[in-house]
Amino acid sequence: MEKKIRVVLIGAAHMHVLYLARECLENPDTELLGLADTKPLRDEFAGNPPFTRGWNIDYVTRRLGVALYEDYIEMLDRTQPDLAIVATETPLHTEVFEQCAARGIAVSVEKPMAVSYADGLRMARIAERTGATLMVNWPLAWQPCMAQLKELIGSGRLGKVVKIHQLVGHSGPLGRGVRHPRVEETSDNTTGVEKAATWWHTHATGGGAMLDFCCYGAMACNYLAGQKAVGAMGMRLNSMSPWGDADDNAAMLVRYPDLMAVLEGSWTTPIGVMRPAPTIFGTEAMAECRDVEGGVEVSVRDFFGKVETLPVLAPHPHWKNISCAYSHHKKTGEPLPKFLDLYENLDVLAILDAGVRSAGSGKLELVPTRAWQIG
Repeated sequence: MEKKIRVVLIGAAHMHVLYLARECLENPDTELLGLADTKPLRDEFAGNPPFTRGWNIDYVTRRLGVALYEDYIEMLDRTQPDLAIVATETPLHTEVFEQCAARGIAVSVEKPMAVSYADGLRMARIAERTGATLMVNWPLAWQPCMAQLKELIGSGRLGKVVKIHQLVGHSGPLGRGVRHPRVEETSDNTTGVEKAATWWHTHATGGGAMLDFCCYGAMACNYLAGQKAVGAMGMRLNSMSPWGDADDNAAMLVRYPDLMAVLEGSWTTPIGVMRPAPTIFGTEAMAECRDVEGGVEVSVRDFFGKVETLPVLAPHPHWKNISCAYSHHKKTGEPLPKFLDLYENLDVLAILDAGVRSAGSGKLELVPTRAWQIG
């Protein structure tokens, strides 16, 4: 019998920990050793409504039977895992990665990689110094339609790409009608006071729709454009969340050398409005995606009204989630999806960094590079 990949979960601030735990438990190639939370960046509401930190810990430990450790560093030293899957507040990614890297433990953090390009560069330096693996987990990594879109661009069927648009939205991580995967409870009855006490709705702790959702568009557009972004304009709005100081709607216009991208993130959008992948506009045709039974369907529409629908691709047998992808990678040596790569994610973070700065300055901000980022 081949050795299983030993995995721990660090952090319960992000509700993705709920399905990350399930994925590890259901993967025959991984052994989930435990969960340990980090110290909260702010005091949260003691009532523990669904999908807040205390509720997430209870769900993973009591319902799923995962062992709970009081201190994540103690857990690392006692269990000596191969992989740590991190679901903390985004600003803590750097600190947690540094502790894991010093112990030779591979790490996967939830998107986005960090809250600033400077933090991302610090993580890159840690990885380079220690040789530790750092991955960033994206739902986009497991979508076969992204490869279809990339192939359409490469084939020339769309002509020259001139614009890429992505809207990612729902009613918020703790919003009305939101159902997180394979969990029956909802956050419909969570009050504004309870939401205000979470990191999600606090700007200083990495909350807000821009970091949460515009990052999807930044990653997708970088992958599809095949170019480095050079500038971004950002705008943020708090339209329906007055009890918190983070944005619930955000948008970025991203300038590439010869195309533009429009990235939107919304926490005030009814479920089902958003597209599962970007819409691409070319000089000859456009490509768009929609959810259908069995996956995501890609269609191509030309200027004369002709529409061609492509076959829905089945998921890659081993690229279903971070647990499966990493264990398969270690077993076979097959490369990991490009979306997980440290340096791809630095490029994404550079766009986010420029967009956040632009939202404050009201001006087009340059997308930084390693050479032009000091510190």
